Amino acid sequence: MTGDDSRRPVGSRLQFVWPAIAALAALTTAVVGVLAFTRSNDGPSVTTTSVASSVPVISAQSGGLSQGPQETSASAPSAVLGRGVRPERSEPCRVPTVGGGAAWQLGEATIRGQEFETAYFCNLDAGASGALEFVLGARYEQLRLTIGFSDIAGSTSRRVRFEIIGDGREHLAAPRELTFGTAEDLVVDVSGITRLLLRVTELNPPGGSGSPSRPTFGGMSLTGPG
Repeated sequence: MTGDDSRRPVGSRLQFVWPAIAALAALTTAVVGVLAFTRSNDGPSVTTTSVASSVPVISAQSGGLSQGPQETSASAPSAVLGRGVRPERSEPCRVPTVGGGAAWQLGEATIRGQEFETAYFCNLDAGASGALEFVLGARYEQLRLTIGFSDIAGSTSRRVRFEIIGDGREHLAAPRELTFGTAEDLVVDVSGITRLLLRVTELNPPGGSGSPSRPTFGGMSLTGPG
């Protein structure tokens, strides 16, 4: 702009500026349009947000809550013998040559200081035996239980054989021979088993003196697909 232009009126000078501004605006609009077209051809832009949720899990060891994703434990019970699964048949604990006998009882029991809310037990005289049979229907994989004697029973030196039999033909665990004050925790594979038999047998000959033993099955939780 010359010195003469500075003496021109403002309105006269703007007539040269407006075309330049209009050209710049048109160029900006064109660039924005090209960018928008390019983005539309690339497809929609999607923003994903990963949300990590934490569910309180009760810790049996600490007795409190621990933070972390909740998982289904493989050892979580699907059913408990005596609660979810009741015996279909029972044989009273009795000497074979004697009628009657002691019926199986279901309730709380303590085996060598360990308490169980659900347990089966009976009073077993010398030479006697008894059994409980459950229908599993091949729905479970494992049976966890404790075998032994009720702590409230009188002390005795008699031996009792504990047996766990599947479908009436095979021992699912080696038979155990225990005396008062002893116990064992067992994990038994019951995959494909339809009928489960729990049997106890007093190994001493019938007769004699002394109080009966009280063999006990405690816990008895079934796990698996259910």
